[in-house]
Amino acid sequence: MKKDKTFKVGDKIIHHGQVYRIFKIRGERNKDKVIFFRRYFKSKKNRKLVCSIPIDSINKTNIRRLVSKKNLRDLFKTLSRKPEAKTAINIIEAKEWLTLNSPDKNVEVLNRLWHEKKIDPDHFNKTKENVFKLAIEKLSEEVAFVSDVSLMKAGKKIKNALEKNKSVR
Repeated sequence: MKKDKTFKVGDKIIHHGQVYRIFKIRGERNKDKVIFFRRYFKSKKNRKLVCSIPIDSINKTNIRRLVSKKNLRDLFKTLSRKPEAKTAINIIEAKEWLTLNSPDKNVEVLNRLWHEKKIDPDHFNKTKENVFKLAIEKLSEEVAFVSDVSLMKAGKKIKNALEKNKSVR
């Protein structure tokens, strides 16, 4: 995904699968600018959390803008299709993909784990289940914001899209 360095107060960004809102930008020149952001979906644990990063360092991170509604629809279509890869997903690779903050990779992990869970539930261990839940969590905030639904409904939307997956019936 292309990284756009032109940010303004009020913009929403994704960092580690969580939606943040930019609330302040300090600095005169682009080189000196620092953006400050807070979690959009607040909880008791994170309601006072404030993050900041120099604009020049954005390209060194996985911070990105949210997907569009059209891209989100495409992601849901991908969730409801059979995964292209025929082999079981390597769990270490899946965890690495989730750290990339890429919705496409996240959907790939979800799709492959779902397929594996339905085909061979006896070999779907606790570690795979935890990675599956983490992948849903990481995608849920973005889905909730873009779709304008609650976090719980976003998780259900993701699971419903996976349920429509025709490959395991």
